[in-house]
Amino acid sequence: PFEPVPLYDVLGRRGLAHYAERLAPEDWRVWFYRGEVATATPATTTPAAGVDDTIDVRGLEPPQPMVRVLERLATLAPGGRLVVLHERRPMFLYPQLDERGLRHVTDEPSAGVVRIVITRPAAP
Repeated sequence: PFEPVPLYDVLGRRGLAHYAERLAPEDWRVWFYRGEVATATPATTTPAAGVDDTIDVRGLEPPQPMVRVLERLATLAPGGRLVVLHERRPMFLYPQLDERGLRHVTDEPSAGVVRIVITRPAAP
């Protein structure tokens, strides 16, 4: 009946990633799965152009959501897209994206989920 946000950090430390889907106000479906190894080098984790990379920062205490998004953007290839799942609109992140010349679109696909799609323009 609720999103198990405290489990994300606990199971994340055990190497599990998660995906949560809100089906109704008090109905959640959550999957936990083996995520990527955190020690991989950026060269091996950079998505190819046209392939979306997703990061879920819901449940993290500030400033961790912004820190993690900016770290992931540092490895985003030209033409790549990063999809950020957040619980609110990150008002302090938007100016950072604009300064870096990144495009961004925000929507709210369901209650309590804010999705930001960030695109690095393709190299000329």
